[in-house]
Amino acid sequence: MFGLLTSLYVVHKAFKEFYIRFNKMKHHPLHLIYIMSFLVLLLILVSSCKTTTTRVYSEEEMKILSGEEELYKVMDYFHRFESDGLFIMTLGEDGSLIINKNEEILKIPAFKSRGVVDETGAGDVYFAIFLYEFICSDKSWVSVKDAAYLASSAASFNVEQTGPYGFETKPNVIERMNLKNYIT
Repeated sequence: MFGLLTSLYVVHKAFKEFYIRFNKMKHHPLHLIYIMSFLVLLLILVSSCKTTTTRVYSEEEMKILSGEEELYKVMDYFHRFESDGLFIMTLGEDGSLIINKNEEILKIPAFKSRGVVDETGAGDVYFAIFLYEFICSDKSWVSVKDAAYLASSAASFNVEQTGPYGFETKPNVIERMNLKNYIT
């Protein structure tokens, strides 16, 4: 039951966010790209639900859902729910935490950017890159970690520009990831 409710919550939140952003961008020349990107993200989300349930929440959302304040207690709360599911808590410049039933908590650092201009959408980029990489992987815990590091690196580019212009090529994202220049 918990899985169904949280999945419905995530889909509702995604559509609400899409509607808000679409209305802001409807006269922007890239609005069609935004619509297509959202639809691709939904396809990825639906595909991932067929294998392993993946839930990505902000720190605030997970604290509210768990009733806990301390980060590792929040993650322990979600640790009980699903044997094959992943719970990811995004922490902004503090990176992210990932847990599933059979593994230890992964702490993924945030990568330093050339300068923060706009943080809007960084969590969305993290989520989209993580899901894509995870779906294309063998679903091992090592693959989860690899996908999360790549997603964190990609999100660090997103904050360097205003709006939907902070995307980089995968080789550049990998290069930044390999430099291991984390926010401390």
